[in-house]
Amino acid sequence: MAYLMGIKDGSDLSALVVPIPLLSILFIFVGGFIAITRIVIRQQIKEISILQYQSKTELNLLTSKLSPHFLFNTLHNLYGLSRNDHTKVPDLLLKLSDLLSYALHSSNKPLVNLREEVEYIQNFIELEKIRIGNRLELQLHITRFEHSIYIAPMLLIVFVENAFKHAKNMRSKKIQISIKMEATDHFIHFEIKNSKGAQSKPSTETKTGLGIITTIQRLNLIYGDSYLLKCDEKEKTYLVTLKIPYNAAY
Repeated sequence: MAYLMGIKDGSDLSALVVPIPLLSILFIFVGGFIAITRIVIRQQIKEISILQYQSKTELNLLTSKLSPHFLFNTLHNLYGLSRNDHTKVPDLLLKLSDLLSYALHSSNKPLVNLREEVEYIQNFIELEKIRIGNRLELQLHITRFEHSIYIAPMLLIVFVENAFKHAKNMRSKKIQISIKMEATDHFIHFEIKNSKGAQSKPSTETKTGLGIITTIQRLNLIYGDSYLLKCDEKEKTYLVTLKIPYNAAY
C-alpha cells in the first residue's frame, strides 16, 4: 500500500490508517462470500446427485416390477392353453424365450435401439397369434426406422399387452387390434386401438393395472413434460396414443 500510494521509506504512514482496515474488512467479506458460495454449490451438487440416484433407483424398481407382471400374465395364458390346445405350447415357449431374453438384456440399459423394441413387440404379437388363432384381426402399420433412433426399453409393450388382454375377453368371435408407429420430427408416434364392449367376459387376470401404472411412472421419470399420453375409451373401442422424444436419456 505504501508503494502504491508513493510513500517512501521513513515517511509518515498515517495515511494508511483508514484504508488498511477497510481493505482488510473487504478482503474478509469477499473471502467469506466465496467460502459460503462454494459450500452452497457443493450442497446443491450433492442434492442433485442424490435426486439422480433416487430417480435411477426408482426407475430400476419400476422396471423390475414390470417384467414379472408380464411374465405372470404370459404363464397364466400358457397354463390355460396347455389344457385346451397343448399342441401350441412348444411354439409359445420358444417365443416366450425370445421375449424374456430381450427383457433380461435390455432392462439395465437406459436406451435401446427402436428396431430392437419393435422386434420385441412383433415377437409378442406372434405369440398372441399362436394363442388366439383366427379370431384375431390385426392391422399393423410400423414404418422402417433408422438405426440412430433410440428409446427407453419396455415402454410400448405394456400398451400392446393391455390391448390383447382386454380384447381377447370379448364374447364376439373376432378380436380387432390396430397398431401404428412412426418417427418424425424427433418424436416417436405410437397408436394402438383395440375392440371392447359391455359383452366382454370378466377378466380372470390381475386387475391391479400394475403394468400401466408403472409405465406412466417411468414416462414421468424419463421424459418429464416432454411426452404426451392420451387414452380414449368408447363403448366398443379403446384407443391409446403416445408421443415421446427419441434419443432422450434420463
